[in-house]
Amino acid sequence: MPLRASGIAANSSCGAFCLTAPLVVKIVSPDIAHKTEVGGVKVGIRTRAELEASIAEVLDNARQNAPAARISGVLVTEMIQGGFELIAGVVNDEVFGPVVAVGAGGIYAELLGDTTCRLAPFDDVTAREMLDELKCRRILDGVRGKPALDVDAAARVLAALSRFAWESRDQVGEVRHQSPVRPARWRGCRRRRHHSQSALCVAACLRGTAMTETAMELPTHPVTFEPVGHTLAVREGDTILAAALNDKFPLPHGCRTGTCGTCKARVLEGEVDHGDTDDCVLSAAERDQGYALLCQAKPRSALAIASSVVRENMDIPIVRVPCRVQHLERLRMTSCAFACACPPRSA
Repeated sequence: MPLRASGIAANSSCGAFCLTAPLVVKIVSPDIAHKTEVGGVKVGIRTRAELEASIAEVLDNARQNAPAARISGVLVTEMIQGGFELIAGVVNDEVFGPVVAVGAGGIYAELLGDTTCRLAPFDDVTAREMLDELKCRRILDGVRGKPALDVDAAARVLAALSRFAWESRDQVGEVRHQSPVRPARWRGCRRRRHHSQSALCVAACLRGTAMTETAMELPTHPVTFEPVGHTLAVREGDTILAAALNDKFPLPHGCRTGTCGTCKARVLEGEVDHGDTDDCVLSAAERDQGYALLCQAKPRSALAIASSVVRENMDIPIVRVPCRVQHLERLRMTSCAFACACPPRSA
């Protein structure tokens, strides 16, 4: 709940207590990047008197320790305890377009420098790969007796951010983290929405899932790939490609966003939801013939699908060399053509 610097006393005595204690008060200023360093954060607030005192203290601290800063007011939110905080953001690069980054959040954001990035848009599988690259990844699996955290929920938030970044690329130049926005709650539990002064703030504070892991599990549909006969269970709401890649089953794919058509396959039996499939990539005639884009299609029943399988050639060595991008041209939403200059090979 944002409260302006003027009228704090009136606001703090009414709407703020629609929230559930304990509460957190944070200073709101475009000129203060690290709120804790100027005394701009108070936590563990439980009463109206404590709230009013905390608001006054946070404002005084900010004015004394950052006298040149523009202060808009304070932000009052419910306090999320436990878990681990991640930070995510977007930069709309002139050459590459929207780039999404994620890393360790909170006080570790700049201390560890633990981040990774991808071009937007991308799906849940790519988001999960990004999280797996982080140095803090083992913390998310639960350490020192703490429960495992909801990494899948964080991946979904990250993928949604990438879609927003791509769809809003002409209006949004940058997305910056300000404060925790929406916690990934326990699976199956009712979720509350937390708002900050900017709807673009993204910092997923992950909560443990051990207590309700078996509660309200989503139904699954068996999907069999012919002619190899491989069968996997796809959760309702998940795309077929995402489930296959999570199962380490190597289906042909490219963009994962429904624009390249590489994952097109024929559904032999069963019914699918085509999702956001574009008619330019999958025509109405192809749909009538049973074809679907596996990166967009979600099963509505048991399925049998005719699809080829990627065969990896282990004889091709992987060579890593430094290079400089000399030219880059964006061909499609997720495809680029570029020319690189590599250093001369030593004899």
